[in-house]
Amino acid sequence: MEWGLGDKLETIPHKTLIVGSDMDYMSISHKEEYASRMQNASVAIVSNSRHGVVMDQYDVFNKVILNFLENE
Repeated sequence: MEWGLGDKLETIPHKTLIVGSDMDYMSISHKEEYASRMQNASVAIVSNSRHGVVMDQYDVFNKVILNFLENE
């Protein structure tokens, strides 16, 4: 079974925030490449966190999300 959005990124028209961490197994450049292929996306990187950024740095993660939503 294969899964992924790689072939569909260009079709996403909505404002999108890709939140990642600096120590994730998916590189920052990979996240930036995903965002560049979308019509209206940006990337936010949370420092000192791993793949579970929502748990590792929940306070920072929440601020990033709230800032994104408030600037809509």
